[in-house]
Amino acid sequence: MEIITKQENELQTLRSEFGLLKSDLVLRMELTSELEVQVQNLEKKVHAAEEEARDAAHKLSIALVEKKGVADQVGGGNYRLLNTT
Repeated sequence: MEIITKQENELQTLRSEFGLLKSDLVLRMELTSELEVQVQNLEKKVHAAEEEARDAAHKLSIALVEKKGVADQVGGGNYRLLNTT
């Protein structure tokens, strides 16, 4: 009889441990899911920031080319004015 009681107690302990492990697993799965969503959101933000950086670099490049063109025109115009005298 004592052996049966001991085994029943062990079985109850194992069931309790199983319940705790199962709860822990469910919690970890929920946290993992939340983290995956956060990672996806961060990846979208990074992509948007990279896109903005590319657009800004492109606009800067265009502005520099235009500035160089204006500078060349102004410089060339001054050169012509100096040479016509």
